[in-house]
Amino acid sequence: MTIEEIKKYLEQYIKKLESDKKSSLTINSYSYNLKRMIKYIEEKHGTNFNVKTAILDYVDNIDNTYKPTTINTYRAPVREFISFMKSREYISEDFGGNIGVLKEDKPPKEVLEPKEIETIFGILVSELKEATGYNVFFKARNLALFNYLLETGVRRGESVIVKWNDIDFINNQIRVVGKGNKTRIVPLRPDLKQQLYMYRDILEQLNDAGYNVKSEYLFRSEKRNKVTKEKDRPMTGRNVALIIKGLIKKAGIKKDISPHNLRHNFASYGVKNGASYVSIADTLGHATVSTFTNIYAHEISLEEKKKEIGKINFKLDE
Repeated sequence: MTIEEIKKYLEQYIKKLESDKKSSLTINSYSYNLKRMIKYIEEKHGTNFNVKTAILDYVDNIDNTYKPTTINTYRAPVREFISFMKSREYISEDFGGNIGVLKEDKPPKEVLEPKEIETIFGILVSELKEATGYNVFFKARNLALFNYLLETGVRRGESVIVKWNDIDFINNQIRVVGKGNKTRIVPLRPDLKQQLYMYRDILEQLNDAGYNVKSEYLFRSEKRNKVTKEKDRPMTGRNVALIIKGLIKKAGIKKDISPHNLRHNFASYGVKNGASYVSIADTLGHATVSTFTNIYAHEISLEEKKKEIGKINFKLDE
């Protein structure tokens, strides 16, 4: 294979990722890592090379001082690129199986304990009661946002684009647009339903009082759209992260809690309370149940062990 051929195949692969509606984050990451591989091949193997030898040589020479997570991040797009080339018959063998996945030593996921959640809600409710004027909007939004993340398990990027018409208060469900623009339905839990009713009432009262807080989005940005001159865009994921970090600090909680940790909260509490893995995985938007079980393997195995060991009976049958 020539260097020009593999560059052309990479361009086609990136177009396929775009066509498959992969996220821009995934596309940029894969593009960067594969261009890194091609640069290595060109420098080490020249402009004409054996593709299997060259790619495996690149994989073998990824800096072994990197953490397993980083090495896996470099290896994953290579495996998928090889499969793509085989599917288009640019190569005769899918040798991606020769590229292993390293075991990652992941630290335990930090989640909030019930008492900590209670403390945060106490702060949010207290701040809302004390707020006046336009500040009422910010405090009501923060209370609704924390509750929404906790009660749905959605990603922060999914939370900011939710619109009021995505919420079905009659059938108690929320339409969530996730990775790759895939849509899923998340149950609207009773506590969150009441919270959103209250939030909507506060927004209506603020509008009646002359404050313009109308938006199709639950959580709108306070920055004006340069084109429309209106506040008609959603918050950013970074806004959400800053709000959650601020709440954790106010509550005096020393854990490193981000919006993604609230997603872990949802999953972990679901596992511990006996919710089916299929239901949790589908609600979270995981592509497969195996993805979910791999992420929460420790908690699942522990709860399963407790349940199964509890079946042991040392008494003689009567």
